[in-house]
Amino acid sequence: MALLLDERFMIVKAQSDTQTTDYTGYLEAVPSDVRTEIIGDIERAVPEVKGAFLPIMLNTESFRGTGYVGLGLGIPLFGLCLWGLARAIRRSNDPSTHPILRALGRFGPPDYVASQIDAEMLAEHPTVGGVHLTPNWLVHAASASLSATRIDDVVWAYKQVTQHRTNGIPTGKTYAAQIWDRHGVCIIVTGKEPVVNQALEAVAQRSPWVLAGYSPELEKTWKQNRAAVVDAVEQRRRQVLGQAQGVPA
Repeated sequence: MALLLDERFMIVKAQSDTQTTDYTGYLEAVPSDVRTEIIGDIERAVPEVKGAFLPIMLNTESFRGTGYVGLGLGIPLFGLCLWGLARAIRRSNDPSTHPILRALGRFGPPDYVASQIDAEMLAEHPTVGGVHLTPNWLVHAASASLSATRIDDVVWAYKQVTQHRTNGIPTGKTYAAQIWDRHGVCIIVTGKEPVVNQALEAVAQRSPWVLAGYSPELEKTWKQNRAAVVDAVEQRRRQVLGQAQGVPA
């Protein structure tokens, strides 16, 4: 329909053909099909109104629907924000509920373990690709997370190479060091290939008893009988340390 505004006409797109002149909606440019099929037909039938139509139209069809959609999306997002705020407050009041401290619980009381790591991190130590190698700990500090395991608990480390493709065409590779400990926890170090290689070399130097490299057979054994892999690596660790001290294994 068309509404008369002073001496101009405005096209109104509405869901009903009621005779009301009170509409709520949003303004938009007149689409080409409306200009050609509706305004063009009117101007040909009534030449006197040619040029009297405004270049904008009022769309009332999806105005309320868009609002309802916005509410439908906004309410859950608002609830999610409240949940995140409540979680942050809870963690602030009780730091032991934080995922980092909960993860450290596999080594003992989290507060005590965290204090040990803090003390060693403050001292000078080698760092490669975000991996900190303190006297007793391997710590990986990322932008929003921190992972740690004991040096003596490292069992298996290897480089993971992922080939990316777009429409079947290779578009590049990404690299990651997978460092597993005896508890089945994996520390993942991502970066360029040289950085990943350096991180794995640093781990191998500090823990020469670890299983280095990937094989499907080792992965299968790791998944089905991790305890056997851990025992084998522990034997290797004792042999290495015994040879270093001149004591038979």
